[in-house]
Amino acid sequence: MKNARIRRRVSAVALNALLAVLAVLWLVPVFWLIVSSFRAEQGAYTPYLWPKAFTFDNYIRLFTDRRLFD
Repeated sequence: MKNARIRRRVSAVALNALLAVLAVLWLVPVFWLIVSSFRAEQGAYTPYLWPKAFTFDNYIRLFTDRRLFD
């Protein structure tokens, strides 16, 4: 009885750890995409993750430049 409970607890912890790792692996590209959208155009493909300066120019261009959708 006690062994089954311990085994079930260990498997639940292992499953939750695996799901946490998979969630992080899924969220890192989403985070990178959002952070990259706030970078200046020349700094979009940099080796560092956090931008040195944030800008809304990409969003302003997206919503004001009609040629992007032609």
